[in-house]
Amino acid sequence: MYADAFNDLALEAELENFAHRWFSLLNRLAPSVELAELLSDDACIQLLDESLSSSDFLANWEQRRGDLLVNSHGLGWVRAQRDSLNCATLRMGGEHRAALRDGSLLHTHFDAEWVLDLSWGEPRIQRIQLLDVRTI
Repeated sequence: MYADAFNDLALEAELENFAHRWFSLLNRLAPSVELAELLSDDACIQLLDESLSSSDFLANWEQRRGDLLVNSHGLGWVRAQRDSLNCATLRMGGEHRAALRDGSLLHTHFDAEWVLDLSWGEPRIQRIQLLDVRTI
């Protein structure tokens, strides 16, 4: 029983680090090639009112990162749950701030859920679902 609890805590810490890695890439405006390494080939990104394939998301990111001067994501909380041997769900909430080249500023709070494929030895995102976004 203790081994299971330890393994679950270790997995939660590993998946939280994975989420920080993703947001670190976004914060430093990394090229889409680097983000692609963390996405499964058939990943689905569900924003509030649109659904994107991983290739569409990466193309949009390449276009958007040219418009950004500063991009900052900060996680407030992260919870992980193993769904099966090869799958986990990661829920999180945090803030996103951005300054665009046109002078506009963006400050939002977000809640999201990711489904991760663990069968690769390293997590890969199968699905990102944005649950809520509120402008601050």
